[in-house]
Amino acid sequence: MSQHVFTIRTNLIIFAILMALLALTVAVSTLDLGALEIPIALTIAFVKAILIMLYFMHLRFSSRLTWLFAGSGTFWLLILIAFSMSDFLSRGWLSPIVTTGTTRDYAQDYFGSLPDPDSNLSLSTHETTGESGGDSYPDRGARPDH
Repeated sequence: MSQHVFTIRTNLIIFAILMALLALTVAVSTLDLGALEIPIALTIAFVKAILIMLYFMHLRFSSRLTWLFAGSGTFWLLILIAFSMSDFLSRGWLSPIVTTGTTRDYAQDYFGSLPDPDSNLSLSTHETTGESGGDSYPDRGARPDH
């Protein structure tokens, strides 16, 4: 199986393009472009990712099976980003508590009665009677020997 080897000149050209795109990313981040900032930054990042995949990961002259695996990995990354963004963008839809505050009184008004965090509902009998030791067999004689 013969492999294609990129020349040093090609690698240096791709490196120079990536550095120029990095400088462009920094320049765009200093400008106030409003709603266009994110699409422009993502486009530049997409171009950089494609160059890295094609040349430094040697996809340009790889088999179609390698292209399939690289494409499926990219597809799954897009799915993860889409689900993360849907979660992030829908956070404000959950309840008014998320958007207006998380005070206990507001939560109690919204949800009704809440358990008192200072109550002993979740404490075991050892904790309420003041016994210590952490042994789940209080009577050592009843414990089976192994």
